[in-house]
Amino acid sequence: MYAGIGCGCLLALALLAAVIVVVVLVLDREGDDRSGPTAPTPSAGTASTGEPTEEATSALPTTQEPTTEETSEGGVSAQDEEDAKAQFLVFVRALGRGDHDAACGVMLDPFTREPFAGARIRDCEEILAASTDADSTEDFKNLGELLTPEGIDTEVQGDGSIRLTVYGTEFPSPMVRASDGLWYVDFGS
Repeated sequence: MYAGIGCGCLLALALLAAVIVVVVLVLDREGDDRSGPTAPTPSAGTASTGEPTEEATSALPTTQEPTTEETSEGGVSAQDEEDAKAQFLVFVRALGRGDHDAACGVMLDPFTREPFAGARIRDCEEILAASTDADSTEDFKNLGELLTPEGIDTEVQGDGSIRLTVYGTEFPSPMVRASDGLWYVDFGS
């Protein structure tokens, strides 16, 4: 079933793990203010009001109301698992477009435990840009084109996070739900 997945795409996941480590380490050394910005600034994927644009949220649920579905360990429903997969796809496809702003927009700031915003998102963008090259962007593009929710397996953890396995390769960072109710890649875990 996964015969079309070449080594380059799986290598992209390994490269992504290295990029994640670089982002977290550099952000850790960048300053003493780990509380994040006082007010987020608009970025790609957000309107001037700071709200996500339609494109940035098209793969995400429109509401975070509790569902009547049965939940698994950690209070995570099957719909939550699908939402986490969709958010991961947004992340991979953003990297494939070289859209570091959008990729950082679906990452959790390891210090604030909230989505990157303001100056911190700009720092994240710069670090991702410096950590990726044309080849890795092409690998992410190929992975993003091939990857579907069906190619992603989930495992809910006791803390409510979701571990992802992409075509048999475990993604190194879990997806976690932030206070806004949406799922984000958590590089600080």
